[in-house]
Amino acid sequence: MILKKICIVGTYQTGSTRLFNLVRMIYEKNGKKVYSRFKIPPEKINKIGNEYDIILCKIHDTKWCDDKNYLQNYDIILLPIRNILDSAISAGIRGRNTSTKFYINNCNINIDMFNKFVSIADFIFRYENYNVYNIKKVCAILNINLDNNEIIDIMIQLESMLNSKEIVKKDDHRDAEYHKTLFSQEHNTSNGKTNKFINLPKKQLDDILKEKNILTFLEEHFYF
Repeated sequence: MILKKICIVGTYQTGSTRLFNLVRMIYEKNGKKVYSRFKIPPEKINKIGNEYDIILCKIHDTKWCDDKNYLQNYDIILLPIRNILDSAISAGIRGRNTSTKFYINNCNINIDMFNKFVSIADFIFRYENYNVYNIKKVCAILNINLDNNEIIDIMIQLESMLNSKEIVKKDDHRDAEYHKTLFSQEHNTSNGKTNKFINLPKKQLDDILKEKNILTFLEEHFYF
């Protein structure tokens, strides 16, 4: 019998794939078998075989699914957050777009996405607070007990994945390993770096911060 169903929701370029694999590895470290996928169809959730202990899904939004109650299929909802300026820069790297308009639009998308799910999230994982202490918080939410060495081992595995040249270069849903990890070489746009926004041209940053809702969000979540 499947023990738990977890879904990671919302926000783009905020470390959601790292959180996805962190959760997967936490359970696997505890000897659980995990079915991990992107956008698991609602009709399939309850048909996944009992050979799995955990169902782990990642989505960004629920618009793709006609089932308005899709997230009620899950026991735990996790929501990542990251400085929306850094997220916009990462999106710009992947999309080869560094215009002010693009950055503002990306910030607004992530603000809307975060606000859509924050009230139902069981835990908010802050990109900038990726450390042993906060991984222990995730373990507590998942009801898994790992010691420091086990957590550090997972962090080493995630770091190795981040820099691996053996994984697929781009997102490829035909690849079996990609289905499991949702990770490709193009995911690493920051190498874990934070506060990338300080390198934006001053005028461009000023123009972005003139958008009141962007500055307000940054202030409310203690980035500014």
